[in-house]
Amino acid sequence: MNQHQSPIDVYFSQSLGKLQFVLSELENTCLKELRTAIEVMVNSVRNGGRILICGNGGSAADSQHFAGELVATFSKDIKRPAISAIALPNDVATMTAYANDFSYLEVFSRQVEAHGRTGDTLLCISTSGTSVNVLNAAKQGRTLGLSVVSISGNSSVTLAELSDVAIVIPSIETPTIQNAYQFLIHVLCFGIESTLGYYEASHTSQTKSTNS
Repeated sequence: MNQHQSPIDVYFSQSLGKLQFVLSELENTCLKELRTAIEVMVNSVRNGGRILICGNGGSAADSQHFAGELVATFSKDIKRPAISAIALPNDVATMTAYANDFSYLEVFSRQVEAHGRTGDTLLCISTSGTSVNVLNAAKQGRTLGLSVVSISGNSSVTLAELSDVAIVIPSIETPTIQNAYQFLIHVLCFGIESTLGYYEASHTSQTKSTNS
């Protein structure tokens, strides 16, 4: 460490370098899977289904983030119908009741059983790819006929093997993986809105307004 650099300077530089490397690799490692995941989710939406999302800790927050973008809107420049999306970690009462009376390992799979229907999509987010309650949710989703999409790091293939579409971030470091989540979630949101035609509809509406 340079004697003029503080620990914060070093951490910033190292973390930035790792994130830049991972982001530069995503086109080769994740783009195909991102496109497929978008197609799967759009298919659920078009057929009146919903998107369920689960994860622990930071991944729970990412679940909420993704659901919020879909129910509200990703782009403030368009007007569109709400997209049905449920972040399973949001239901604190159900999670704590089931965890207290039975097991935390089934808090997500229980909600998938309650809310999931054939044709829905379940997005599982796990930095390690080994979170047992997320794996159980994926198994329940497959049993019920949901399409299972996952986002994880590359330290384990366990979650990926349970997924119809696995988006695997080329890193084993939790902070780097979580930083990449934000980018990938925004790509998914844009892809869903774009594929559903909302950007084209918004452009057409703006053109008509301008020409009227």
